[in-house]
Amino acid sequence: MTNAELAILTLVAERPRYGYELERLLEERGFRQWADVGFSTIYYILRKLERRGWVHRTAGGEPARGPARAVYQVTDDGLEAWRRALFVALSTPSPLRAPFLLGLAGLPGLPRTEVRRALAQHIQALEQERRRVLARWDVERGRAPYFVEAMFDWSVTMIEAQLTWLHRFCRERLNKEEISVRVLTDKDLFKASRNPELVDVPDGMFLTIAGQGAPESEGFATAVAAIYAVAYGIKFELKDRGVDFKVPPLEGLWSAPEGLASPRDQWTWKLLMRMPPEAEAVLPEVRRRVAAKRNDPLVESVGLERFSEGLAVQVLHVGPFADEPATLARLDRFIEEHGCRRRGLHHEIYLSDFRRTAPEKLKTILRQPVDLPS
Repeated sequence: MTNAELAILTLVAERPRYGYELERLLEERGFRQWADVGFSTIYYILRKLERRGWVHRTAGGEPARGPARAVYQVTDDGLEAWRRALFVALSTPSPLRAPFLLGLAGLPGLPRTEVRRALAQHIQALEQERRRVLARWDVERGRAPYFVEAMFDWSVTMIEAQLTWLHRFCRERLNKEEISVRVLTDKDLFKASRNPELVDVPDGMFLTIAGQGAPESEGFATAVAAIYAVAYGIKFELKDRGVDFKVPPLEGLWSAPEGLASPRDQWTWKLLMRMPPEAEAVLPEVRRRVAAKRNDPLVESVGLERFSEGLAVQVLHVGPFADEPATLARLDRFIEEHGCRRRGLHHEIYLSDFRRTAPEKLKTILRQPVDLPS
């Protein structure tokens, strides 16, 4: 028995039906998702079932107006055939989609961009079908019999299972194979592309100072001044000892209870500045001397610690800090498309001195530590 025949026989087995009534119920219950039954096909199938002795046609209660006014009811033989077909349908797993599996078998034959485009269309079609089924289910919810509710529930569940698999395959297999990691060296620690990329950041010793508040607050500005003062103090002290280095850009780790939506006075930050290993030996004396010279007790809060970041996705942002969300959205898409998992804190590296640079000329590396897909 075909799916179309089983669909028609199921409706007639419930109670005698008019042809137009069958058309309406096929649409309302979503039968057409599983059985290709057009209006003209309904009567072709009814005649087939009638020839087999499974349905019986009688005149309707009103004057006849063509075949649509005929009433069809199931026969005893039809009930028996219907029950056998129902048992087979319920006990037999649905066959796998052979065309799609053949497509997977031939993946090496298409450029990866074409594979990605084809699967994106597949996902889009499934999402449209899911919306269509949910819309029909919403119309019938609460008034349809439990077995009709089950049909809609099963359909949505199967669609969502396919979507889950497709998204996971694209994330963990298709995109994972293309991802490359740029290992940062001392020469390119402060270089970044405007396109997001995955980098491996080396460990290092960093001056640090932490606090809470908006970046435009007096406390933040005082902390920036303190860490710069100590950094230059270390530079001059080490230069006298034969070790010279260029004071690197300021960096910052940021967090907030609800991300950017949090009030700015609730933002917490830790300012960082990468130092050579020799800085550890001179920090206590430099810090004491700078604090006394500046008469600034906050200098004593500047510490030195090893910071390990490892794998991260980074991108260069050019322009005001207020425009960062658009660049961060591109960074987030890269993380999602490549199946990476976020960890750690949002990291910014200020290639420009924001105290002296026009907002539209600011250059900032935005970085997010990640783990690769397992």
